[in-house]
Amino acid sequence: MQPVEYRMTLNNWAQANKKEICWETFTSGAAHAPVWTAVVVIDSEYSRADGKTLGSAKEEAARKALQVIESLEQQ
Repeated sequence: MQPVEYRMTLNNWAQANKKEICWETFTSGAAHAPVWTAVVVIDSEYSRADGKTLGSAKEEAARKALQVIESLEQQ
């Protein structure tokens, strides 16, 4: 069983719905142990997440954005 790829799922949703995803990324902390922050922006900020790597922060932010999208689509 392959892990869910949230960034790919989010990109597929954006293409299907003619939306543009913008990523904002930041680092903080010590140079030898940075903390990455990734923000998903679709019209406005949808989600934000921190991670030990840029990829993990983006993946978690994408997962959270998909949860927001799902809840908005159910309304």
